[in-house]
Amino acid sequence: MSALLPALTHVGKLALQEAKAGGSPVILSQISFGSAPRLPTQEETALVAPFISGPISSHTLNLETGQLDVGVQIDGALDGLTQDHPVHEAGLFDQLGRLIFYFASPDTLASITPRTAYALTIGIAMAQADAAVVQVVDQGPAWEVIVDQRIRDALRRVNARSYRNLFLSLS
Repeated sequence: MSALLPALTHVGKLALQEAKAGGSPVILSQISFGSAPRLPTQEETALVAPFISGPISSHTLNLETGQLDVGVQIDGALDGLTQDHPVHEAGLFDQLGRLIFYFASPDTLASITPRTAYALTIGIAMAQADAAVVQVVDQGPAWEVIVDQRIRDALRRVNARSYRNLFLSLS
């Protein structure tokens, strides 16, 4: 099974350092998906081939362990897609539009289509100091709503690979 490979971007690293030094917190608010088959780099400032974005639906942040889990749901029909798009990239953006975390793979992980919903959870293990300066804005439906039985049944019928968990560990 393929996986999106993670990177803390250079911009993200600088944002975390600035926040730890007393600046404004890094406020994550959006996840975007792209279709460029590639490996991630720390130099990314945007997705190479973005095609859809959505608000972070829900999150949990454990300050003791540094574990951040975020969830998103993308619905191709509601979001105006007119064609199928392979998922090769995902990016977490802050409220200033900076790409903080970038995930990419040369392999197709799934497709977001005009007919399907795509649910994704991303787990990020950060140092406690990094977690302490990260905030998340939940703007979408609650995660419990996204992963309710109706969605799980729909995802099973449409595409068994439409539900993903990603993990990123920052040292």
